[in-house]
Amino acid sequence: MNLSQCMQSNIFEGDIGFFQNFQTCVSGWLFRTTTDFYESSDLVLPWWFGVLCFSYTIRVVVDYCIAPKWHKRTCLPLVEIFLLLGCAQGILSFAADYMKMTNNSLIHVFDRLLAMPNFIIETFKILYSYNFVRSETFLISVSCLPLACFFFLKSSEAQVAQDVDGFIFWHNMWHLIPLTTVPLHIVEFMIRGELEYSKCKQYDDSRPPLLSSIVMSKSMESSFLDDNYKAKKIRRRTRKE
Repeated sequence: MNLSQCMQSNIFEGDIGFFQNFQTCVSGWLFRTTTDFYESSDLVLPWWFGVLCFSYTIRVVVDYCIAPKWHKRTCLPLVEIFLLLGCAQGILSFAADYMKMTNNSLIHVFDRLLAMPNFIIETFKILYSYNFVRSETFLISVSCLPLACFFFLKSSEAQVAQDVDGFIFWHNMWHLIPLTTVPLHIVEFMIRGELEYSKCKQYDDSRPPLLSSIVMSKSMESSFLDDNYKAKKIRRRTRKE
């Protein structure tokens, strides 16, 4: 049974309870070695469908190359773990969704088993970045999460309906979500100066000054002028005396 079928069917209305029904439904989908296009001769996937299966891998490679400093403040090698999981997910997605889509294979189980924790990790990573990225970057990243879920469910519905064109469209939209955040991450890291070469003097000099730095320098300059003015008044008083 497909996941979208689980959500739309009356499987939750049995006498054994909601959670047991849910567990039965999800396990039936999670450990299923086939898809709804099993042995279908109508499913012809374009080459770019296979390329987009590596979208998550592309995203984590970009994140690894421009790893932000807040990733390095933890005791765990988070950047390396994300890179490893992303590369594994790309390979499994390509094998399951492109190479073995109409075949009976355990690769479908491995793909689902890795995709679920990867999505959970991605959610926590976005939430954790709240204190380290700009507000607009955080809002866009958060909005991508329910959008990705919507695309995934629409893709599942297209599978159930044996709608080849609908499946290709919605599944590609699901895989495009990670790619849409790539330029967002690059711009964010460059603006905040968190590239590896941000310590270079030439790069620091070329960056526009931060608003906090301008306010601080003005306050220090104002304080310095006030001190000079007070010193001059004291000198004048001592001379008159």
